[in-house]
Amino acid sequence: MDNGDGHDNYEDIFGFIDDPMDSSAAHDSSEQYSIGQDIFGGPSKDAVLFCVDCANLNVLFSGHETTPMSSTLTALQGLMRSKVIASDGSDMTGLILYNVGKTDNVLNQPGINTYQSLDKLTADRIQSIRSLLSVSGLDEFQSQFGTLTEHIELSDLLWLCSKIFFPIVVGFSFSLITTIHAPPGSPGKWP
Repeated sequence: MDNGDGHDNYEDIFGFIDDPMDSSAAHDSSEQYSIGQDIFGGPSKDAVLFCVDCANLNVLFSGHETTPMSSTLTALQGLMRSKVIASDGSDMTGLILYNVGKTDNVLNQPGINTYQSLDKLTADRIQSIRSLLSVSGLDEFQSQFGTLTEHIELSDLLWLCSKIFFPIVVGFSFSLITTIHAPPGSPGKWP
């Protein structure tokens, strides 16, 4: 995706980028904006870590064309695209798959796979989410990431997230995406 000058060629991923704030009748749909140009009121300098619970894979991969997993990854990909457009390049995202058999994280916590570490957005990172979207189903996902017989405690995931965010000075948040009403280690009741 590098265009030869050390910068990603975002048009390969996004195509033309229209200004969604322009409601004028003379709006030209071929109008383009430079990546990083502020069209939403300024850079947000944000760090978001997405944590997807893979404990209930039968539900995540249920459906014919659209599954809960594909919907989740499509939403993440869309958020990453909009952050690239609206950001000054300092926004960061990451993706963690937890309750999987393949362990890969900075604390070596079992059952947690850091698919994308927390880092600045690039076209390659968005393409990586697209390639995860191309995983055709449950069997392929299980062969790539494995399965767990015992679910991890939510506190183990939160501890890992805190360690990942520790050096970050900007605002940070994480999104917990699960199909289980009360994940193991949670208080069992949500407000």
